Amino acid sequence: MKKISKEALNVLSTMKVAPIAPGRWWPGVTVRITGGMLDRKVYQEVNTALESIGGVWARGLKAHRFDRSEAEVKALVLTKCDLLSTSIAERRLRTEALASITGAFPAP
Repeated sequence: MKKISKEALNVLSTMKVAPIAPGRWWPGVTVRITGGMLDRKVYQEVNTALESIGGVWARGLKAHRFDRSEAEVKALVLTKCDLLSTSIAERRLRTEALASITGAFPAP
């Protein structure tokens, strides 16, 4: 996958990840955009990134749905951000955020 814009990286890093309410269609989590309406190009970049890590748009939930745990989805999103970012400083921030969520720190 090609590099994505800084705007799309910002959207991915600030998305809301929440478990699907019990009794709804299936177990898993949803990922929602929290920053309001996006430019079409930015939305397409975000959508492509989420679909590439297993997200499926659920119209009824108005969110991307994942069949994984909340921690796994956050780690995948941050890892994807890390792989697609171009700046070493951005990668360092993403790595620190990933470590704070998963408790795992990369080896030097």
